[in-house]
Amino acid sequence: MFPILTYFRTLVMLFMSLLLPAAVQADRKSDLPAFDTVAYSEVMEAAIQGVQKATFGLAPLPRCNFTYDERMGFLMDGIEESSSLSFPAVVGSLPDIFYPLRPLARLFQSPISQTQAALNTKSLELSESNNALSGFLRLISVTMGLAQEVNLSLEPIDEPDLYEIICTVTYFDGRVDTMHSGIHYNEKTEQLYGSGGNGLMGLGYDYDAKNKTVYTTPNTWHDVFGYNVIYDFLGSSEFGMFLFDTRRIPFHYKGEDWQIQIWKGRYSLAGAGGEIGVYKKPVSQLDGFYNCVGKEDYLSISMRISRGDRVFVDRPAHENWWVTGFNLTDRYYRPEQLTLESDITLKDQDMLKAFCDSLDKHKDITYTVDGLTVNLVW
Repeated sequence: MFPILTYFRTLVMLFMSLLLPAAVQADRKSDLPAFDTVAYSEVMEAAIQGVQKATFGLAPLPRCNFTYDERMGFLMDGIEESSSLSFPAVVGSLPDIFYPLRPLARLFQSPISQTQAALNTKSLELSESNNALSGFLRLISVTMGLAQEVNLSLEPIDEPDLYEIICTVTYFDGRVDTMHSGIHYNEKTEQLYGSGGNGLMGLGYDYDAKNKTVYTTPNTWHDVFGYNVIYDFLGSSEFGMFLFDTRRIPFHYKGEDWQIQIWKGRYSLAGAGGEIGVYKKPVSQLDGFYNCVGKEDYLSISMRISRGDRVFVDRPAHENWWVTGFNLTDRYYRPEQLTLESDITLKDQDMLKAFCDSLDKHKDITYTVDGLTVNLVW
């Protein structure tokens, strides 16, 4: 029965996250304060502890402590300062599914230690590949090992200004494990990225600490899912964690149906962000369902998301199928408050004309043409 209260807390948090945007948006006010994860987590934790003490005579075992070295602390402080988003608070708000098993696990530390050692060995074997499975095993290792403290530090590697995040875990039984994350930090550019080019922990996202922006990598695994209209329907609403607007720009080119789509708005914990995607499909394929273009069809795309003089996202032009940027700001912005600008370079004059003809149907998008490059403003 112990997990029931924890799951209840999670459901309440989800309900609040759905209700809060609807409540504050009712009067259409701008610059809404972001969700204070620290304060809310503390309130919920106190309430849950009170109920558990009264009902079972027990308080939840404390979550592990998170500590950082000076460089890593600077990064984490920057995230919290710009977005009011506390990593320990977010982790602490997640349901602790192993809670009822922890007292028993303490009594049987030997098998837990053996499992932990096996997971650590496998995690180290996979660390060079920097894939999602390696990161997942590390997370399981921390949970199964009953971690007491997790320390994140930045240690220099064999290139100038380059560091790797090292995770040192101290368990309740006194064991200490040190794991290489495969996450690199360039102190000069302030980029935090996965060493294999597949994003942090192979999840497809890197982080620009200087501009507080999360963005996808060209090698992201998302391309296997293609695009269909259901994503937009499920992803954005007045009552959801996402609130974005989109414009679809379909056109016909060289015997195939193409679509360039743009998005802007609020993305969950990111207060302001946007996307530009390039898709195509055979004419015979069902409308509304597109495939992500392959490398041979990547286009040079830049993206800038701003509000007045304040720039939230500024992604330089590069060849890709999906350009994104999500700013960890401490304010939420509605789509109509944001401006998306982009330079998109098309393949040839035929593609340029087809794209511009479709673009003309959107009266709220202005554009200019320079050679094969379209500069659009929405």
